[in-house]
Amino acid sequence: MGLYKLLIFLFDLVELKRRITSNHRSETYLNQLAASKGIEFGCEILEAEYSVVTDKIGRLQDKARQLEASIESTRKEVEEPTEVEVELKRRLGQLTDHLIQKQAQVETLSSEKATLSFRIEAVSRMLEENKSLNMSHASSSDLESGILFASVSRSLAAAAASPETEEHKEITTNG
Repeated sequence: MGLYKLLIFLFDLVELKRRITSNHRSETYLNQLAASKGIEFGCEILEAEYSVVTDKIGRLQDKARQLEASIESTRKEVEEPTEVEVELKRRLGQLTDHLIQKQAQVETLSSEKATLSFRIEAVSRMLEENKSLNMSHASSSDLESGILFASVSRSLAAAAASPETEEHKEITTNG
């Protein structure tokens, strides 16, 4: 019986070894299975992230197109004046030309005023000189006073007869 027990023991030992090997293989398979499940899960996560990133890129590209369209629209608005702006520019040009004309008229009138003031001063000096002469020659004859009156009259007539410029006439008629 000893041999029989030994054979059973050996058989049990071989069976145990087979089970251990089988368990080891099962563990390896389970580990591989778990690893492949982990890889699959990782792939699913990566695919989900890729989908999210792709969607976000698409939204950003749409937003970029909208911004480019908005920029182009704004550029056109800035570069192409509206009808109101065109009319305002035209009116500004007219007013500028009118202002230049009025400034020229003011300069002409100022020059004429200076000339007339100079003439008035000259005539006033002449009157004063003649007046002082008349006072000193109070006993002079009426003939001399007639000459004085005639010279003053000629000076005043010359000042009054000076030709007016076109600008002066235009201003006096236009008010």
